[in-house]
Amino acid sequence: MIIDEDAIHSLIPNTEWHYSQGVLTVYTEGVIAPSSDEIAAEKIRLEKVKVEKEKAALTVKAALLDRLGITEDEAKLLLA
Repeated sequence: MIIDEDAIHSLIPNTEWHYSQGVLTVYTEGVIAPSSDEIAAEKIRLEKVKVEKEKAALTVKAALLDRLGITEDEAKLLLA
């Protein structure tokens, strides 16, 4: 199993765990360690969410520049 801390934290938030020599051990009582397949799927899901957030930010930025009637370079000049 390749460790992906973000995926593990997303799957089992607020838990204590340790990864060593390919084994994920969860110390929080009542919490079961996710499988490597679950971790891999969560990593893919988190990446998709990240890409969607980046796309949304670019859309908002483009709309703002359009509303202001300036280019990105002009906005950078104003903020410099």
